[in-house]
Amino acid sequence: LDTEAQQELLAKQAAERGERPEQLPRPKKINLYGTITIISGGIPEIIELEKRVTTLGKSGDSDIKCSGLLIGKTAALINKRPTGYFLAYAEGLKKPEVNGESVTTQMQLHDGDQIAIGSTRMTFNLREEIVEPGS
Repeated sequence: LDTEAQQELLAKQAAERGERPEQLPRPKKINLYGTITIISGGIPEIIELEKRVTTLGKSGDSDIKCSGLLIGKTAALINKRPTGYFLAYAEGLKKPEVNGESVTTQMQLHDGDQIAIGSTRMTFNLREEIVEPGS
């Protein structure tokens, strides 16, 4: 968090150590950008994860359509948070899998993770963009 209060606290701590505030490294902001690439079980495409919550399932209202038996209308959710992207199980008898591991609650996604929901196979990709202070 790059707030005035944080900057004041850092300046005070630096002064106590005998450092000048301009010598301190400024915190960098990291923007995260996630995408899902549909590999099989749906129309091959790359989907940008721009929403705070992306829905995956059989429903026509789902952001990412999945096919297969025993999956829910909303089988899973991908939550975008400041710390990353998380896949959470929502409903259905067949739970989503990440890298072959069944997701019973939620799991943080990492670049290159393989996601399976029913017969739909997809890959999660993560790109980090470092924003220099003052830019």
